[in-house]
Amino acid sequence: MTWLVIAGIMAMLVAPLMWLKPSPRQKRLVALRAEARRLGIEVKLETSPAHQAKELVAAYRWLYPVQRPGPDFMLVSPYLASPALKTFSDGWCWRTEPLRPLPDTAQRLLNSLPEHLGDSVLAIGSSRSVLTLWWEETLSAPELSAFVEPLTELRDALENCPDER
Repeated sequence: MTWLVIAGIMAMLVAPLMWLKPSPRQKRLVALRAEARRLGIEVKLETSPAHQAKELVAAYRWLYPVQRPGPDFMLVSPYLASPALKTFSDGWCWRTEPLRPLPDTAQRLLNSLPEHLGDSVLAIGSSRSVLTLWWEETLSAPELSAFVEPLTELRDALENCPDER
């Protein structure tokens, strides 16, 4: 009986330590975000771009050079798109359209993005200082390159295309 009491006390002491151990999902996210930072992508948790959403989602950000700002726009995925929004391509819709036409290269890259992004992407947005991808982080670190290359090319094509002159 004494051994049972000792085992129970030990289990009560060890149980809280097991809660501190990261889950497999947490380990995957840490590796994914570390790989993104290694590739020069800024990772932040931001409010979801969904209308009136309060939850935080991952925002992967590609910075524009200060002297070469980007345009302002936001494309939302079919998952978030409303029928009231103007259609862009493959169910993606403009929440905010750029004021000036985008360069042909940037337009071509934007048109091809839906095939690279998958279902976990919520929105793609650009502001004067940064190109942002909001997504649910469903991939592993090695699979991140499916996002990085096309979005880095898009950022490069959008540089120096601000909405104002």
